[in-house]
Amino acid sequence: MRATRELSRLWHPGRVNPRIRYCGTPAGRVAYSTSGTGPALLCDSGWITHLRAQLELFSFGSFIERLAERFTVIRYDKPGCGLSDREGVDLSFEGQVAAAVAVADAVGAGRVRLFGASQAGQLAAAIAARYPDRVEALVVYGMCASGRDLAPAEVRESVVALVRAHWGLGLKALNGAFVTDPTAEEMAAFTRFQRSCASAAVAARMLEAYYGTDIRALLPAIRARTAVLHREADQGTKFELGREVAALIPGATLIPLPGTSHLFYHGDWPSVADATLSFLCEPASTGPRLTGRELEVAELVAGGLTNQAIARRLSVAPRTAESHVENIRRKLHDLPPGGNLDAFIMGLYQATMPIHLAWTVAVMEIPTSYVVCAAGSRPILRMELICCQHRIRMMFS
Repeated sequence: MRATRELSRLWHPGRVNPRIRYCGTPAGRVAYSTSGTGPALLCDSGWITHLRAQLELFSFGSFIERLAERFTVIRYDKPGCGLSDREGVDLSFEGQVAAAVAVADAVGAGRVRLFGASQAGQLAAAIAARYPDRVEALVVYGMCASGRDLAPAEVRESVVALVRAHWGLGLKALNGAFVTDPTAEEMAAFTRFQRSCASAAVAARMLEAYYGTDIRALLPAIRARTAVLHREADQGTKFELGREVAALIPGATLIPLPGTSHLFYHGDWPSVADATLSFLCEPASTGPRLTGRELEVAELVAGGLTNQAIARRLSVAPRTAESHVENIRRKLHDLPPGGNLDAFIMGLYQATMPIHLAWTVAVMEIPTSYVVCAAGSRPILRMELICCQHRIRMMFS
């Protein structure tokens, strides 16, 4: 009773009251629940899970409630965790992928959107790569392509051994990576939650599987619209690891977020929810599409501003500005001649001088064939572009 009262003080109440169902999977019998109405959204929150207890931790319940306003949110406990079977289960990465797909089948979701955080980002990305016809869109948060990049080998081995030998000490060693500067109350609540999710043996085996998983080879096969959300000062998974994920997925959008906590439902969780919903609710497009912020950055690039100057103008970190420029360049390179780039180039021309447009083309490394295609119906624009590009080359000769 005391533990329940202490957890409730950290609970941000929502209307999510899950009804638990079960389904058989190749990895063992799994507990799952659905909430809300709308298109199917399969969610996995990370390493170890508990369908009921997690709703009472920090702002997780409020986050799910936000998603459930627009989607049918499908959540499940991994094999060996929470309310799923704890014995005779497959804890491997492949077993977890099979279990997630089986849950989607159980609810009759032929086509889904995916949200995966941390270790679950790897699962969601693997599903998107292997089942392209079933995935409408993908949002990953705080993930890395390879678990080996999270820490040196000796640190990974020590943490797994500590979790296996003494769950309590292992939790203390890990909590700082999940929640930055936690209060004593937060630390106690998070520790109790993790204990309720899995035994020490299961937690250690799943952590070991995470550290040993590398999905770099799968990421280029993803065809679904993808957003990679990552807090810039994430203490558990460095921002550079998220940027690598975005760079490996064709047309992916990297969305830098403020904050330090690895848990998406701790700290400024509304910004994570807003970015997730904004992306998932975008209408499907036949080609890469620039976000509002990316269009704003593109105009500043067209004005000749450097990444540092753009960062000062928009009051963001230089790394954030750099990420936006990388997103724009990657998206434009994915367009075939005559695609949405036409509108982009014409829009810049109408808003800026031709020299600015030519500067943008040079900075973004846009192939000349794209520019010629977009400018083909405007002889004067085409001539001005050629002259401006020549002037830019002269500037750097």
